[in-house]
Amino acid sequence: MLPRAHEALTHFQAHLDELDIVYILSCSEQKPYKDYYNQYFGPLPIGNIQVGIGVATNVSRFAPSSPKYEQSSTHQPS
Repeated sequence: MLPRAHEALTHFQAHLDELDIVYILSCSEQKPYKDYYNQYFGPLPIGNIQVGIGVATNVSRFAPSSPKYEQSSTHQPS
């Protein structure tokens, strides 16, 4: 593990251990942002995640409407 990451996560890891929470910690470091993006979201120019897809999508066609949903401030009937 990277020394700075280990130092920053020491207390958090101790709490996870106290709670008997099983975890796998993986740290990596890339100098240019492009390398980071390509590893986790890439490859550029499009990548495997299209940011912004599904924002404000009306999902009511996937499930029956509920009164609670219809009364919410974000619901906009079509």
